[in-house]
Amino acid sequence: MIKLVLLLCTAVFGVLGAPGLTEAPTPCCTASQWEGVMLEVGGYAAQSHAGFLKGSIAVSYDMLGKRVATVSHLNYSAGAQSNMKVIQDFKGGMQYVIMNTTCTKSALKGAMPPNCMPDDAKFGGGFYFGSPSSQLPCQRWLYTYNGTTFDLIVTQQDCIPVIETEYSGTDAETECRGKNIGSVFEE
Repeated sequence: MIKLVLLLCTAVFGVLGAPGLTEAPTPCCTASQWEGVMLEVGGYAAQSHAGFLKGSIAVSYDMLGKRVATVSHLNYSAGAQSNMKVIQDFKGGMQYVIMNTTCTKSALKGAMPPNCMPDDAKFGGGFYFGSPSSQLPCQRWLYTYNGTTFDLIVTQQDCIPVIETEYSGTDAETECRGKNIGSVFEE
């Protein structure tokens, strides 16, 4: 049992010791346009009920067109499911939230989240996912933007987001009709 614990401690120490990082790097930028799929796992509390959720979220990010779109499919521990699309049009200043057949429109507050971390982002350390023979070197960054706190893990090379945790709130106000729900990259 002691050998197993020592082996585990050695493996964890090796993973956290990310090679090639001797001093804190400067904050980085993602690509101006990218798409990906995130896996979502979390907890929730609403109206005196708490539980867990899991699912996937497809993300389209377009800094050039000033648009972000997400399509999420979430399952809740209480048995409910949520299928939602969110379109944020920063040029037009509007957000559209589509749940099933209901579309809610609200004004966007603030600017589009930048594809670069702010200059005052705090470096949280370097590490890698995988094994010593097959590594994905990553960096952890902590910062606040527009009232939202971010804990972001990106690849050391190319600054590709791997894991993101955000703490924020939103509010929807009015109903929308006739909004085209195509890809954010379509005109």
